[in-house]
Amino acid sequence: MRWCSSDVRVFAIGLKWPLGIAAVNGGERVLITLDEGITSLRPDGSLWHKDWSSRGDTGFLTEGEGRIFAVSGGDGGVVSFDPSCDGPNCTGSRVWNSTGSNIKTVGAIAYIPHPAELAVLLL
Repeated sequence: MRWCSSDVRVFAIGLKWPLGIAAVNGGERVLITLDEGITSLRPDGSLWHKDWSSRGDTGFLTEGEGRIFAVSGGDGGVVSFDPSCDGPNCTGSRVWNSTGSNIKTVGAIAYIPHPAELAVLLL
């Protein structure tokens, strides 16, 4: 494997405890989940909205079927956001609740297109 340092670029600095990152809306913005909420950045890494969502303790996120899905770190559930919300203070709605189950989303989340249904992979 050949490593070329010129291919690596710092995208954004000064973010406290970044947990997940995803380009959404066709790359129009980048969402970063943090302990304190979700921050929105422009494609060049500059800040768009510090408080795109004030929903704290979210983890990995992905976009699919016209929604943004985020792991809710505090309880292991999944929250859905409308990608057309430019922020600040976008609100999410719970789409999967792990309460009463020992299954929790702790690793990663990915959207997998599947004919006739939405498939969300939780690891």
